[in-house]
Amino acid sequence: MTASVLTLALLSATALAVQAASIGVNFSENDGNQSWLTSTTPVGPTAIQSGFFNTTNNPTGAAGLPVRTGSLAAGSLLGLVDSTGAVTSTSVAWSSPNAWYNASGTGSDEARLSVGYLDDGGAGASITFSSIPFALYDVYILLGSDAGDTHTSEIPRVNGANVLAADFPAFGNLIGSGGGWIEADGTNRGNYVVARGISGASVNISGQNSTSNRIGISGIVINQVPEPSAALLGLGALVGLIVRRRR
Repeated sequence: MTASVLTLALLSATALAVQAASIGVNFSENDGNQSWLTSTTPVGPTAIQSGFFNTTNNPTGAAGLPVRTGSLAAGSLLGLVDSTGAVTSTSVAWSSPNAWYNASGTGSDEARLSVGYLDDGGAGASITFSSIPFALYDVYILLGSDAGDTHTSEIPRVNGANVLAADFPAFGNLIGSGGGWIEADGTNRGNYVVARGISGASVNISGQNSTSNRIGISGIVINQVPEPSAALLGLGALVGLIVRRRR
């Protein structure tokens, strides 16, 4: 096997290995003006097509997405669609004191993802996903607030554990971030945080809600961490055999 053929084979196998799916849920504040404008616009930090991004703004089952039961502030969705358009067995249930909105507006699907959020009054928001089909995944928590274009956010929690060490600089909307999704890491200001390397068929996301700062949750993405493909593992064994033969 020549070096060029080996390189091509490695690249092909790597491409197979990194294919992964996501499950996204948008928390809306208004059934009237926050439905998706298109079905093909990539939205959110993992660029899921809007038509495959589940939304609580869907009491009638429009566009093939699951029908909401309950209210925008507290309800559930069954049979969530993943980023490939496949219907899964995953469900989500959420509770919060109310749903509210920030200054992102509704002029684009990205804005409609950002503008509505689960508010943080009282006991705060709690969101539970069940029957997650991924062995390992990252949880993207999209943040929104009417506390201003920029503010200090409280810490979100995943399965009761704080995602970051302390309250952190955040954008309250897409105006503050210049229209994009930027990860907040505790130092750099952002409008989403990530809990990485989560396992288990269910996961709970909640607001810390224990300081004077605010935290609203505008969406969640459960992003599969891909496992090495059989092709990549087999190619690795082949490369090892070639190396041994050349010694």
